[in-house]
Amino acid sequence: MGGLMNGIENAISRDVTDIVNHANSIVTSDIRKLNRGFYEGYQWVAALDSVTCMICANLDNKIFGLLPGMQGDGIQSVAPEQPIHRNCRCIMVPVLIGDSASAHANPNYEDWFDRQSPATQLDILGPSRFKLYQNGMKVTAFANDGRISTLDDLGAQRATRKADIDRKVAERSAQQRQADELKQANDAERIYTSAMTNRQMVDSFKARWPGVELERMEGVSNSALRNILRQYDSLLQRYPINGTALRKIAVNDRQRIPAWYQPSTRTISFSGKTLQRDLDKLTNHQHSIGWFSSPNGNHIPTHEFAHAVDRRVFQTTGRLGREQLLDAMRQNMPGQSMKSVASRISGYAATKADGGEFFAEAFTAWRNESIKNPSGEMDWLLEFFSGILR
Repeated sequence: MGGLMNGIENAISRDVTDIVNHANSIVTSDIRKLNRGFYEGYQWVAALDSVTCMICANLDNKIFGLLPGMQGDGIQSVAPEQPIHRNCRCIMVPVLIGDSASAHANPNYEDWFDRQSPATQLDILGPSRFKLYQNGMKVTAFANDGRISTLDDLGAQRATRKADIDRKVAERSAQQRQADELKQANDAERIYTSAMTNRQMVDSFKARWPGVELERMEGVSNSALRNILRQYDSLLQRYPINGTALRKIAVNDRQRIPAWYQPSTRTISFSGKTLQRDLDKLTNHQHSIGWFSSPNGNHIPTHEFAHAVDRRVFQTTGRLGREQLLDAMRQNMPGQSMKSVASRISGYAATKADGGEFFAEAFTAWRNESIKNPSGEMDWLLEFFSGILR
């Protein structure tokens, strides 16, 4: 009998509390409406204890432009009706004009909750929400728009937040990469100037990259040598493969093809005759017929450097970079052949079944920002090369 009476008394007490709170809310609201010229807004203040509900915790310390029933301009936020639930103990406090900063500085439920012991936090949230809280979710995230969020809601919020974070990280990484590459290119330009002789440029390069031998460079035109050394200096700043996958850069007058990378000797060799011609014109022509992925003289040196990067990935991980690139392609573009995907980069990218030219052309197109990606389906390729040898 005693238990029944206690239950009745508690129910009556809650009803009385609700009636008093509602009446008080109406009266104070009317008074504040009459004096709204003095107020900048209205701050929701919740009780800070272990029985405060997640809805009130979410609203605590928020400042609203209007109270329910006030006429506004359609832009100002309107506070929820009080009491928001049975036995609600929250109050609405007016914020005087100019006092919003100090009002925001008041202790709030989130601050109070973060200071509680793990046992108290677990008791308030329950095991599932407590685990989410431990993994970084704020306690105020457990309610939204005046209702408690379900675990499904919270899972969707986490997925959305993770996607946003991943996107921002990728954007920052891309911005940082661009800034790094610009600095590297500027450094290289300052080092190898038009006033230097071939010997001076060769000596400067050797001093900076002692692991890379330069062979038969004296007969190359000054401008061609300067462009090649600038390009490789900039690349080596980002990919320090000197002495490992790249040991020599040489000129071979008997070589018929413009350039190639020899894995056995870790050498990039250029045709002396090609270097006497204009690399820009050669690359531009190859690009115009769809053979190369970018239309500038940096293309050929970067392409051959990419083969060395491919080899360095093997030295580091035990698998060639091209093999890892093909794995990423199959994962992100299932059912498509290497040749069909490579053809989106350039004609030359699809010429070798082992994926070596695909890797080199894709790397070069990524460095020169010439990958055709209007629909975003090649984003995986950008991410792959952003992380390689990091």
